[in-house]
Amino acid sequence: MRSPGNVEFLGLFFMYSNDKRIVRIFIKCIIDCIMEVLQMNVLIVEDDEAIANLLYMDLGDEGYCCSIASDGKIAADKFRRKW
Repeated sequence: MRSPGNVEFLGLFFMYSNDKRIVRIFIKCIIDCIMEVLQMNVLIVEDDEAIANLLYMDLGDEGYCCSIASDGKIAADKFRRKW
């Protein structure tokens, strides 16, 4: 949970920062953090390694964060650890 002080800090940062490069870097960092949180996670459960790797690469190219499990037990363990 965000504390009320964070909003004031951001306001002061933008008000007093004369270096636009620093502001751009700061904004990019914030966007990167948000995108990481919003990134879609996919758990690929496939016993054929070639198919699993193909799905992993294709989905990764589309921006999904993938994980591979070769059977249901491994998938259940990965799911429990992640969520």
